[in-house]
Amino acid sequence: MATMDDILPRLHLLADTPTKRMGDPTTVETLALFVNRPSASATFFLPTGTLEADASSARARIDEYLVDVEANALTRCNATEEHRAVVRQLLLAYQAIYARCDDTPPDSYELLTGMLIEAALSLEDHEPADDILVEIVVWLHHVLPEDIFHSPLIPAETHAVQERNALPQYANVGIKQLVESNPCLSPHVHTPKEPSLEQPFTSPISSTPPS
Repeated sequence: MATMDDILPRLHLLADTPTKRMGDPTTVETLALFVNRPSASATFFLPTGTLEADASSARARIDEYLVDVEANALTRCNATEEHRAVVRQLLLAYQAIYARCDDTPPDSYELLTGMLIEAALSLEDHEPADDILVEIVVWLHHVLPEDIFHSPLIPAETHAVQERNALPQYANVGIKQLVESNPCLSPHVHTPKEPSLEQPFTSPISSTPPS
């Protein structure tokens, strides 16, 4: 007999109720990334306003989220390795953008948040965001430096060394595994071999699959 604990965890990307009702992307300041399981859940509030607005506090919050992800916040939800990798790599992309890492395209924040907002407003109530978030992470691997996805940039004075450096096994889940483990992805999503900043930025959500 199935129990509540048998229900698989899923990722959800949520806009607030007024925004969802009006469907106005210009009013979105924050989205909730929600990892849901009956026995436990984890919530991460993703900033989507202007990059300059509360940048220092937003960066600090992302740093805190990464500490939770590197610890056991997602383990308690029985999240899969793919779920953990998606959440971690999305947060690492935010962190790199806030830190103005070298080779980070100046418009990457606007493009990333625009895709997240588009995704949140397009999803039905209770519809999981697993596949669409994988698509966004694949896109991030195309346009951001690959080394930002390997190690958090958490300041030494903020957290203990053992917390900062504890990289769980899912930290090594690569983009190839993410794509291969999600067979329902849109056909235009593929594993990037050599991400190039010379390629035009296109949204994996609204772009047309190649014929």
